[in-house]
Amino acid sequence: MKSRKYVAAEADRKSFKVSAGIDWLDLKISFSRLTQHRYVQDELLKITGLKLWVKPCGLRISKLSSCAPRPDNNVKTWVKPTISSTNDTFRICFRDLLANHGGKLEAALKQLQNRFPFACEPQIVGVEVFCDFWHKQRSVSATRAMTYRLQTSLFSNGTRPRQFNPASWKNVYLFPGTRITPYRNFRTGNKWDNISWQVYHKRTDNDQKLPVEEQRARVEVTLKGAALTHYSLHHLSDMQRFRFETLAHLFKFRKPIEPEMMANGDMFRFTAINAARKVNDATAERGLHSFNNIGRRDKRSWMMVNGDKRLRKESSHLAVVSDLQNAVKGALRRLHV
Repeated sequence: MKSRKYVAAEADRKSFKVSAGIDWLDLKISFSRLTQHRYVQDELLKITGLKLWVKPCGLRISKLSSCAPRPDNNVKTWVKPTISSTNDTFRICFRDLLANHGGKLEAALKQLQNRFPFACEPQIVGVEVFCDFWHKQRSVSATRAMTYRLQTSLFSNGTRPRQFNPASWKNVYLFPGTRITPYRNFRTGNKWDNISWQVYHKRTDNDQKLPVEEQRARVEVTLKGAALTHYSLHHLSDMQRFRFETLAHLFKFRKPIEPEMMANGDMFRFTAINAARKVNDATAERGLHSFNNIGRRDKRSWMMVNGDKRLRKESSHLAVVSDLQNAVKGALRRLHV
């Protein structure tokens, strides 16, 4: 890894363009009659030219068959269910242009509805919003440096912070002593959580290596379940009038405050700050989750809540990274579908 000063110079925000978009949109569509998922997939292939991900929702039992015991067997009669190969509700995942262009998606769904009449308006099951940082000179090393900066600056309340190692196909959890590397995907939260985050250097798309001019540093936030309800994203029509700028608070970027600045000349406090960070291995190189156990108690706002003293939402050791925060907010403001 290059020196921190050199990495910071390469990851200068002014050297990057920032754009936002939707990586994928997962819809649940109910039809007025039963069909098989392969027929839905084939119809979408005719309409869009793409083989989209289609999955039936739940299992349907087509019939119940009674299994009588044999004369020499004391087992009681039991009923064997037969799983149906048809369904009337499916999840369909739309990506790229279809997810980012409301008109094209509506046209595709209208053609699908002509073939399979809808029972109700499509419902949103999940959506992944991203912000991309494109280096203006298409430098791979600068893009990697920005990836590292984003990974070490992302502040989220996601659980199990980790990095996915593509070489071993395993997760490397960021316990004390481990360090972030931009060559791996940084993730917080789980796929079953309402909100999860991911930061990585996007070098491939659909398992194909991207040319240098299309590579970028990417931050992704995935919304599901209660998170969609919180932002009133229930139906497809809600996406068209949604202000994506309201999601800016999910893209939080922070940096550790220098101990000298926090201590403000108090050597005792300076020593205490360094000791607390050393004991907890609190450093941006491990991820900002390492600051969760320090600087959370605010003496001015201490109060008992269920027997525990109230904690600050963010560590007092962290400060806002304004250039990244403003860049993402502007990109989300410009996003319309």
